Amino acid sequence: MSKIGIVTVLYRSEAVLEDFFLSITSQTHTDYILYIVDNSPSIESELLIKKYCEQHQITNKTRYLPSKGNIGVAAGNNVGIKVALNDHCDYILLSNNDILITDELLFENMVIEANQNNKKLLVPKIYYYGTKEIWYISGRFLKFWAASIHDFLGEQDFGQHDNITECDYAPTCFMLIKADVFEKVGLMNENYFVYFDDTDFVYRCNEKGIKVSIYTKSAIQHKEGKSTGGATSDFSYYFLYRNRILFNNVINKIFFLRTISFFVAIAVAFYRAIKFNKLPIFYKIIKNLIFNKEYYVGL
Repeated sequence: MSKIGIVTVLYRSEAVLEDFFLSITSQTHTDYILYIVDNSPSIESELLIKKYCEQHQITNKTRYLPSKGNIGVAAGNNVGIKVALNDHCDYILLSNNDILITDELLFENMVIEANQNNKKLLVPKIYYYGTKEIWYISGRFLKFWAASIHDFLGEQDFGQHDNITECDYAPTCFMLIKADVFEKVGLMNENYFVYFDDTDFVYRCNEKGIKVSIYTKSAIQHKEGKSTGGATSDFSYYFLYRNRILFNNVINKIFFLRTISFFVAIAVAFYRAIKFNKLPIFYKIIKNLIFNKEYYVGL
């Protein structure tokens, strides 16, 4: 049986933990260690985690790793990944804690699929929470826009896309990764803090010839935006557009294309700043680019 290191990063995640623990502990595959990296540590959150661990009898299968403060999703994932690799886990499962799994065979079947068919990056279908609307089933990179896109977003799933087996991009909100991938590609880039860290990682996998494989026989549900305030919060606006500009330097190697894409990203960020009343946050992005001064907006 292959050992899975489940890495999840908490940040004020108390409201979603009950479903998360139910999802993990309902699985028939029991050879796992749960690495909980807490970016908002408190006595209350530690006691809550302890309560769920005891309730589900997984205290001996859980490693609680409190951070000194909010070090970001990328750095938090790296903390868990390093410990899991040191514990000789065969696979690392990067998982948001705002997810719900109802298929108790998911871990078992994904590991079988990965082992039998040498899948290095494997993700299931992902629905919007409480629906069968597609949040993720396939994805790709858009070089000119220095971004990634989810195909078929918002479609009702009737199995119409179950023939998809491989694509370029997937978010790492629930991704099973063969341990040796990190040797070839490296860890998450902590400069992103949050957002685009997974885009950067998967793009680097692509550059090494490692594509995303899709497990379309099952799905999970994703409670998008629970810990970041949604797509129009100050926090999300700042890191989405600041990090898109950082990713532009990775995905666009040709100077001319990189320059055009940079100004497009600035224009889109400015337009959204006007639309959503984010001009002060937009100016902080510009200051970050000019003076390399970081602003952890909304933390």
